Amino acid sequence: MYLKVWTQLKFGATEEVLFVAIVAFGVYLGEYAVLLGNHGLLAAGPDIGYAFNTAEEIEFCAEVYYKAKLAGNPVLLSDSDMDTVIKKFKTYGQKPSL
Repeated sequence: MYLKVWTQLKFGATEEVLFVAIVAFGVYLGEYAVLLGNHGLLAAGPDIGYAFNTAEEIEFCAEVYYKAKLAGNPVLLSDSDMDTVIKKFKTYGQKPSL
């Protein structure tokens, strides 16, 4: 899951914001979160628990990033590096079968 970010938004709750939210989720089918610039996070999922967990994970990552920025300029991973990390985490902590 990657978080998609849309920053080209004006202030206020407008039809434009609703349209961008709908388009963002439609364009990135299979993604469960969109960060709307000047508005905040929208999380979705097959049920409320999944949506809540998605939002909670993103909020945690945002907190880590914020704290890293306070300490300096963190090195961000590329999309390719993130794909590698995600793949490795699928078996992280599991004992190899004999």
